[in-house]
Amino acid sequence: MAELQSLGLSGPASEPPPPPPPQPPRVRSRKVFGQFIFVILLLLSAGAGALAGLVFVYSSDLPQVRQLMDYRPDVMTELYADDGTPIGSFALEHRVMVTYDQIPRGLIDAVLSVEDRHFESHWGVDVIGVARAALTDLLE
Repeated sequence: MAELQSLGLSGPASEPPPPPPPQPPRVRSRKVFGQFIFVILLLLSAGAGALAGLVFVYSSDLPQVRQLMDYRPDVMTELYADDGTPIGSFALEHRVMVTYDQIPRGLIDAVLSVEDRHFESHWGVDVIGVARAALTDLLE
């Protein structure tokens, strides 16, 4: 028994080991500093994205808005006989100019239903749809 006591293994009546030394309290300023760095990096990332978007828009060959009002796509070239009857037509793309009133309502509804079924009931951005998509992305 004396051998056990010399080794610190005296049996079931021994004293419990001393508690570990207390940990120093976490410094709150480290947490605040980390959050500050995160916000700064987030703002820098947003600024870099906005700058990249501006560079992309201004470096591309997009037409000016005024040019879009006078848009004239290439249409078919039609050949006519002397009496006015059509002989044939030639084109790289078979385009026929139509007005909005000439487009069937079923086609308009089909395009809108594929893109956004609530297109005519919101101001351009379906906030509920965007929130639903964001929630779905977060959950999956």
